[in-house]
Amino acid sequence: PIPRTRLDAIPWTRFTVQAQAQLEREGALRQRRLGALGTVDAVGMTEVESDDEEPEEKPKEKE
Repeated sequence: PIPRTRLDAIPWTRFTVQAQAQLEREGALRQRRLGALGTVDAVGMTEVESDDEEPEEKPKEKE
């Protein structure tokens, strides 16, 4: 487990100080995690409409 003091200092850490140092020495953290350019397709992606096309709602006045 990662010591509480390390998590307090770096909440997003994934490794202990020793494990991080070992991974850096071995070059494991330099490996790319994404596919090569052009290997990702649009399957499962949805189109997002621009906010510019939607009419703005005006606040209603109280009577």
